[in-house]
Amino acid sequence: MRVWSSRPGELLSAAGSRRPSAVWLIVNHAIGARLFRHDPTTALYSPLRVEAHAAAGAGTVLAFDVPSARLRSFGTNKVTQAGAELDRALGDLVEDLGLPRPSALRR
Repeated sequence: MRVWSSRPGELLSAAGSRRPSAVWLIVNHAIGARLFRHDPTTALYSPLRVEAHAAAGAGTVLAFDVPSARLRSFGTNKVTQAGAELDRALGDLVEDLGLPRPSALRR
C-alpha cells in the first residue's frame, strides 16, 4: 500500500533539473506491524522508500534499498526473517510492473 508520494523532479526544476522523478513510501501493514512489535526502530525501514526517474537515455530507473540488507543489521532473527519476506514482496511488485526481478530480491 502506498502511504506517501512526492515528485522531487518538480521541486528541483526550480534549480534547473529537467529529469522527472517520483518517490513513494510503500508498506505491507502486516509485516510492518510485526517488525514494530519486535523493535520500534525498524520503522526507519518500513515503510520502504522506492524512487523512479527518467534515465539519461531512454527508459526509467527504479531504485530502492533491499529491505533485508537494512533489517539484518538489527541482529534479531525475527526481524531478519521479516526482511526476507519484504524482499520477496518487493520482488513480486517489481515483476508485477513488468520488470525483471533483481537477484537481491530472492523468492
